[in-house]
Amino acid sequence: MNHIELTEYNLTTDKIDNESYSIVWVSDVHYGTIQNPQLVKESISKINDLKPDIVVLGGDIVDERTSKEDMTEIFKELGQINSTYGTYYVFGNHDTQPSSTDYENGNRTFSDEELNKTIRDNGITILCDEKTKINDDIVLVGRSDGSWEDRIDRIDTCKILNESDLSKYVVVLDHQPVEYEENSRQGADLQISGHTHGGQLFPYAIFEKLMGHLIYGEYHFGNMEQIVSSGLTGWGWPMRNEAKCEYVLININ
Repeated sequence: MNHIELTEYNLTTDKIDNESYSIVWVSDVHYGTIQNPQLVKESISKINDLKPDIVVLGGDIVDERTSKEDMTEIFKELGQINSTYGTYYVFGNHDTQPSSTDYENGNRTFSDEELNKTIRDNGITILCDEKTKINDDIVLVGRSDGSWEDRIDRIDTCKILNESDLSKYVVVLDHQPVEYEENSRQGADLQISGHTHGGQLFPYAIFEKLMGHLIYGEYHFGNMEQIVSSGLTGWGWPMRNEAKCEYVLININ
């Protein structure tokens, strides 16, 4: 947990003329729980040095054990990243959990309303089954997390992609690596996810792979790329012997 690295991917497309874009994806910070806060802040500084065009915060930046003070602190830090076309947020399963959920240390000390307001007050745009266009080149489709079906009315992926301009480079942002085959069939070009922590602790990844789940790295489904990040930190225990702690830079040329 004491080493955070940059992982870089280079993708090409014929949908974008005479431009290139860089997307930084940061997920699964679980701030204020098991990672050294100073290491997280140093990583944010390194992300700033990359001068990214787009920053996406891919969910679980905070969780059920994050204090309200730490929640406020991390979004203030993340809101200071200088991105050319903005910083965007999609929710994960830990930062949108029902208030009745108690994993280990009691319920959150802040409400959904306080969380959403803090995110927006720091200049970060929430995409919850919503999309936005970057110039006339890229469509970002931000998905709600699918974990709490009794609480979140997750729009059908076919509907949201059918309403997108597929002549543009369509990027699906989903905390969990799910619905990737359907997103590929519907014409998405790239899906970025986190959630898995790359397995975090052996032999978790083996069991997940046997169940057919995506764990870490780059996958190909038809004409769509799927990138799964292992996340900036982990969850639960300050230990990791699978994958690595990372933030991801995706260059689209």
